[in-house]
Amino acid sequence: MDIYEIQAEFFKALSHPSRIRMLESLKGKDSCVCDLVKLLNEPQPRVSRHLTALKNAGILIAEKKGNRACHRIKDRNVLKLIEMSLNIIRANNENILSALKKGE
Repeated sequence: MDIYEIQAEFFKALSHPSRIRMLESLKGKDSCVCDLVKLLNEPQPRVSRHLTALKNAGILIAEKKGNRACHRIKDRNVLKLIEMSLNIIRANNENILSALKKGE
């Protein structure tokens, strides 16, 4: 894989709303699968697939705590990236709304 393919895989891992919600939830604390199942209101196998995608992209790591695996964000810069994307979205939406108001 070249660097562009690796980058594409990284962004693909972020391309699902549930995964972004997971990362938002993991901002302040580690969580196990059962906590994330409750948060997302999704079946455990689906949550596990999302976690695997984020781990494979190097975004999350899991640590065993007893018989549970707790997940946490590996590099908190990913949270800055998510915040930057929101800023871009907000700016573009403001531009679109402004254009619509002007009748463009």
